Amino acid sequence: MAMSRHSPPPKQTLARACDVEASFRVADKIYVVGSLEKRVTVYSQQIRAHNLVWAISEITSVEKIVPKNIAIVGGGITGLTAAACALSMIPSSDITVFERLWDFC
Repeated sequence: MAMSRHSPPPKQTLARACDVEASFRVADKIYVVGSLEKRVTVYSQQIRAHNLVWAISEITSVEKIVPKNIAIVGGGITGLTAAACALSMIPSSDITVFERLWDFC
């Protein structure tokens, strides 16, 4: 069965999305990716960023709430991956990446 962005995900997909979202949440609508992890590689950080954005996308599609603004702190691999994923999965949001250095990555 093909899924569209507007059809609700199966219950097990939603449950998994809620579990993933909760694993990154530090406060309401505030998430931290990978800062306390033991194995930190470029690939693992990209997977974590993608999983978080996917989970938020799945949950908001069920709740029919689209985030208007997404702020990403850090322009490293994780931040840029999260921004790219959010651009494709939550396209109606305004995404801002904050980086203290003059360049990304």
